[in-house]
Amino acid sequence: MGEPTTVSRADGWRQRVNGWLFGFFVLTSSLFGTLYFFLPFVPLMFLAPRIWRQYIDRLSGYWTYVTAGMIRLLFGVKTRVIGDKIEAEEMALYIMNHRTSLDWLFFWNALYQQDPRLTDSQKVILKSSEKYLPGGGWAMQCNSFIFLERNFQKDKMKIRQLLDYYTDIGNSYQLLLFPEGTDRCPKGALRNERYAAKMDLKPYSYVLHPRTKGFVYIVQEMRRSGKLKAIYDITVGYKDKIVQKETDIVFEGLAPQDVHFQIIRIPIEQLPDDDRQLVEWIEKRWANKEEKLRQFYEAPRGETFENTPQGAEYELTPDAERMSSLGIIACAGGTVLWMLGLLPFSSMFSWFSFCGVLFYLIVPVLFGGVEFLAIEGLRFSKGWTKQKRAD
Repeated sequence: MGEPTTVSRADGWRQRVNGWLFGFFVLTSSLFGTLYFFLPFVPLMFLAPRIWRQYIDRLSGYWTYVTAGMIRLLFGVKTRVIGDKIEAEEMALYIMNHRTSLDWLFFWNALYQQDPRLTDSQKVILKSSEKYLPGGGWAMQCNSFIFLERNFQKDKMKIRQLLDYYTDIGNSYQLLLFPEGTDRCPKGALRNERYAAKMDLKPYSYVLHPRTKGFVYIVQEMRRSGKLKAIYDITVGYKDKIVQKETDIVFEGLAPQDVHFQIIRIPIEQLPDDDRQLVEWIEKRWANKEEKLRQFYEAPRGETFENTPQGAEYELTPDAERMSSLGIIACAGGTVLWMLGLLPFSSMFSWFSFCGVLFYLIVPVLFGGVEFLAIEGLRFSKGWTKQKRAD
C-alpha cells in the first residue's frame, strides 16, 4: 500500500479560510505575547533568572496547548498516541523521524494528551533561520530553544552552552531532536538516496539515514550533566494524507486528520558509552523504524503501530479538551480586549511596540539571541550572589 498521497491544494475556500484563521492566530498571538507578556519581564533574566525561566516556560506551554487545540478545532486533526508514558519530571531526549516539516506541531497534541505539563518542559533543536521569524522566532528564543547552523564546529559550542544552561537553571527538560536533520521532502529524499548509494547503505523508503555526529555529541553532553534519564524513541506516521509544509496548512488549510505516534522509552543505562557504538545504536534504531513504518503503512486505516512494548494508549480526556477550548477562547478574547484597552494610549503603545521590535532585532546581533542573553543573565545573577555573600 505505501504512504498516503501528498496533498498541496485545498478542495475549496472553507479549507483556506481555516488556514488563514490559524495563521492569523499564530502570528498575532506570538507577536502579542513576545512584545507585551515577555518583554516587560526581561529584567528578571538578571534579577531572578529562575523565575524568568519558570514564567516563560509556563506561558509558552499555555500557548503550545492552545495552538494544538486550534489544530483539532479548525482542521479536525485526530492524534493517536500509543506506547510508554513520558515522565515530565525527568530530563530526557526525544528522537523522532521527520516525515514532514509539521511533525513538531502535531507532536504537541501527543504531549498534551499524555500530560499537559509536557508542553511546559519541551525544548526543540531546529534550524537557525527559524529564530528570526517575527513573533514565533522571538518566542522560541525566549524559550531557549537550540538553533543550529549545520556547521558542527559552531553548533557544538551552542549546544553545550544551552545544555549547561538547562542544567544550571535547575529544571528538567525534554529536548526534541530530529536526527535526520531535515524532513523527508522530495529533495531531501533524493539527496538521501544519493548519500546511501555513495556510502553503500541500504536505501530507505520511509525515513532518511540519521546524521550521527550531532546525535552522539548531544547524548554525551547531556550525560555529562548526570541528569539525563532516558531517550524516547518516537515514530510518527500519517494514515490519511501527507501535508509536507507549513505553507500548506496556513495558505491552503490542509492538515492530516489521522496522525499516529508510537513512544518507546529507553533508560539511559541501556545506551552504549562508546561513540562508535552510539553511532551503530542510532543506525539500528532507524533501520527498525523503516521496517516499523513499512508495516504501519501496509496495515488497514484503523490500525496503529505494531510491536509496541508497552501498548498503553493515551486519549484526550474531556477535561483536557475543555481546558484547551477555554484556553483558545481566553487567548483570542484576551488579545482583542487588550488591544482595545490600549487604544486610548495608542502613542505609548506604538513606542513600546517599536522598542520591542528593536530589542528582538538587536539582541541576536549583540548576543546571538535572547537564549544567550538569558545565559548571561544567569551568570550575572550567580556573580552578584557570590559577591554579596563575600561582602
